[in-house]
Amino acid sequence: MYSKNEEEIFKILNSNTRGLDSKEAEKRLKDYGQNIILNKKKEVWILRFLKQFNNSVIYILLVAGVLTLFMGHISDTVVIGIVVLVNALIGYIQENKAESAISKIKQMLVVNATVIRNSQRLDIDAGDLVPGDIVYLEAGDNVPADIRILEANNLKIQESVLTGESDSVQKDKQTLIGTLTVADQTNMAFASTSITNGDMTGVVVATGDYTQIGKINKSINDVKQEKTPLIISINNLGKYISYAIVLVAVLLF
Repeated sequence: MYSKNEEEIFKILNSNTRGLDSKEAEKRLKDYGQNIILNKKKEVWILRFLKQFNNSVIYILLVAGVLTLFMGHISDTVVIGIVVLVNALIGYIQENKAESAISKIKQMLVVNATVIRNSQRLDIDAGDLVPGDIVYLEAGDNVPADIRILEANNLKIQESVLTGESDSVQKDKQTLIGTLTVADQTNMAFASTSITNGDMTGVVVATGDYTQIGKINKSINDVKQEKTPLIISINNLGKYISYAIVLVAVLLF
C-alpha cells in the first residue's frame, strides 16, 4: 500500500475518512477474523524433554549406562547418567527460550485502539480492528495493525522489532514508488512498533496474521524441524561407533 495514493487506498479498502460504519465493521471482522496473532499449540513439556534423547550417540550412552550398572561399575553409570541428563537439559532450555521468544510476538499487539467509526472517535478493543478502519495514534502508543499513514505531525516510530534499527524512523504520508523493504516504507506504520514522537492518522491495511509481524510469526510456526548438518554428522558418528562396538564385542567374545 505504500505505493498507492490516498484515493487509491480508499477505493481498494472501500473506506473513507469518516471511517467504517458499525455494520460494515462487524461484517469485515467476520471476514478477516480478529486482529490477533495465532500461535501454534504448545508441546507438552515432557515430550519436548524426551525429544532431547532422540539421537544415536545418546542411545549408545544409555545402553552403556545400563551395562555398567549390571556390571556393578556404579561410578561409570553415574558419570554417563550425568552426561546424558546435562545434554538433555541444555537442549530443553534452548527450545524453551525459542518458544518464549515466539510467544512474546503475540504480546506485542496492543489492547486498545482509537478509531473513527460512524464519523465518531471511539476507543475499541484492538482485536476488533479491521482493514479500512481509520486509526489515530500519538506519542507513547503502540501500533495495533499495519497502517498506511494519511496524516503525520512530526511523526517518529521505533521499528527495531522488525528492522533491528535502534533509532526511531521519521515518517510521513508521501506516496512512494519502486520495490521497497519494510525499513524503507516511510509512509507505513507496522503492528508491534511504537510511536516515539508526534501523532498520526492512518487507515488499517492489514490485521492479525496478515501484518508484517504476523507473517514473521507464521513463518516461524510453519518451519519444519530438519536435522542440521551437525546433527546428521553426530548421528552418522553414532552409527559407526555402534558398528565398532558390536565388532569389538564379537571379537572379545
